[in-house]
Amino acid sequence: LESSDPKAAYAWEIAIRRSLFRTYKMSSRDNEATEQLRAISKLRVAHGVPGLWAVYQVSPDIPRHIIGRRIEGKVTLKLDVTAEGKVENVEVISATGYPRYKQYALDAVAQYRYSPDYKDGQFVESRGITTTMTITHIDSHLGSVKGIASFNERDR
Repeated sequence: LESSDPKAAYAWEIAIRRSLFRTYKMSSRDNEATEQLRAISKLRVAHGVPGLWAVYQVSPDIPRHIIGRRIEGKVTLKLDVTAEGKVENVEVISATGYPRYKQYALDAVAQYRYSPDYKDGQFVESRGITTTMTITHIDSHLGSVKGIASFNERDR
C-alpha cells in the first residue's frame, strides 16, 4: 500500500501485521507469528514509537456463576517478556475482588504476546513489566462466559 500520509501507511501496516500474527498464532505457526511481532517492533522504532506493545491480549475465562455475582476486581501482575515476545515469570503483585481472579488473570496473561523491545539492532528481553487487569461484570444473559478486562501496561 502506498500512501501520501506516512501515519496512515504505518497504521495500515501495523494492522496487517497484527492480523497476520493472529492468523499464524491460531494456526500454531509460532515462528511466523514471532516474525510478525518482530516486524511490528522494527516498524515502531522506525516511526519513533519504540518499546513493548501488547499485540495479543486475552480476557480471563471466568465461569458463568462468578460472572453472575457481579464482583469486580483488579489484579496487578509483574512479568518478563522474551526477545520473541512471549510472557514468562508472571507473578501477582496485588489483587482485589473475587479470590480466584488471581488465577484467572495469571492464565490469561500467560497467553499474551508482545512486539519485543528492539534496541541497537537487536530484539531484547524486558523484565519487570507491570500490568493491571481490571475485571468488570457482564450480564450473564449475553451468552458469553468471558469476563471483561481492561489492561494498563506500565514501563519498567
